[in-house]
Amino acid sequence: MGKSNIYGSIAVNNNGCGYRFYRILFFSQTIRLLRLCKQLYVDVKLNQTLILIHHFVVQSQPRFQLCFAKSRLARIAGLGKQLGIGLREQSYRFGLRRWQPLFEAGTILLVVFMPVLGHWLLLIPLLLLMWLSKNARTSLLTKELLLFGAVMTVSACLSEGFRAGVPVLITAIEYLIMAYLTGQTFQARFSRKLLLYLSYSSLLWMGIGMLQQWFGVPTPTGWLAPVQRNLISVRSYSLFGNPNIYALYLLSILVLGSYFIFHPWTGSAEKRKLFTIYRIGLTFLLLMILFSLYFTYTRSAWLIGTVFLAIFVLNSGFKSGQWRWLILLVIPLLVFSIQGFRVRMATLLTMTDSSLWYRLHIWQGVLRCIHQYWLWGSGPGSFQLIYPWYQFKDTFSVHAHQLFLQIWLENGILSMMAYFWLFPKIIKSCWTGKDLVRIVGLIITIFLIDGMVETWSESPLINGYFWFFCGLWISLQSGEIKTK
Repeated sequence: MGKSNIYGSIAVNNNGCGYRFYRILFFSQTIRLLRLCKQLYVDVKLNQTLILIHHFVVQSQPRFQLCFAKSRLARIAGLGKQLGIGLREQSYRFGLRRWQPLFEAGTILLVVFMPVLGHWLLLIPLLLLMWLSKNARTSLLTKELLLFGAVMTVSACLSEGFRAGVPVLITAIEYLIMAYLTGQTFQARFSRKLLLYLSYSSLLWMGIGMLQQWFGVPTPTGWLAPVQRNLISVRSYSLFGNPNIYALYLLSILVLGSYFIFHPWTGSAEKRKLFTIYRIGLTFLLLMILFSLYFTYTRSAWLIGTVFLAIFVLNSGFKSGQWRWLILLVIPLLVFSIQGFRVRMATLLTMTDSSLWYRLHIWQGVLRCIHQYWLWGSGPGSFQLIYPWYQFKDTFSVHAHQLFLQIWLENGILSMMAYFWLFPKIIKSCWTGKDLVRIVGLIITIFLIDGMVETWSESPLINGYFWFFCGLWISLQSGEIKTK
């Protein structure tokens, strides 16, 4: 016979609480959550909001812990953990580690040709195989990635556009999984090799961008102001679909190429001769990047690249201080003597640029949307459905042209706060990190700065590069890279 409890006559068996117990507990907690949301809607002051959330968590935690401990969900979680341990032990037994070089070669090929493939999620199966053949070494950023994924999922479930945004949410979670597996499976030496291949393979995509200039590929109307179209005929975008996205990719390769050129070389005299050839090749790569970056005519990339290149030259470039200051004086003079640069920057400096006012109008419309959906967001991928109802001066757009505003609108303020919590350590490593840890942290910081004026996360290709760099940053923490 069953027993009864405070919730009424509910059957309880030896395996734990019955189905009716969970149903009543679920509905009771749902009612409490709805009451909390109603109170948050009435009073949106931040301090009172935090107090209400704290009381809800404190009061609900014992009940949820009791429910979880006695439910089948706890058994499934424990079974999943044991299954993961068993899979890793079986992989050792069957010699999966012997195939590690093949997995690494496949990873390099996928990363090198990713602009052609366009799907970073193809990398996850290889990362899983590498993860099964290795022991996880670090927990760095694991909690942050887990928190961001969990908060984003909860916000999506409580938003109005959850059902339509499920595919977008799944894709975002897969990017987080890719970053986690990359950080857990890659060794520092392999990460360095991969970044070197990534730098050299960029010559292929820059060659395509140069061919676009040579053959005069038509440029869409919105990419140039009417005054500028008389002097600028083509904005290169290679395989990236947009010159602003292509310029962000070139900035990351510019930072990598600068590091590999100026990084100190230690070894025998014969190896140093090979290093001279190696440095000449990287110098050619660096010049190609500068030409390609110019032909994108992307002003935000020009400004960011100039600032970070100047900082890099001052801190870790040439040993002679005179050479540093000579470079910093000569390069701006050469840049300002180029007609295309003057044409693109003139309208920006005089505040008559159409794209600048276009973005300002979009941001005003997005802020109107955020006022309505500030807590849980409007749902993943819902920008094009929500924004037209709040657009400012009939300024239409398919995305917010601002990464953080779009995250806030679609995923809520809690998700944006969890997103910001991911990067303090990475940004700090730009000053305190060593070798490639510092360089990859610098690349991630450039992505975040560019996010102030561009929603690059809407491009699956460049968004994958961002989370892949985050995973590489985690992997490079495993030890100091010794260059031979």
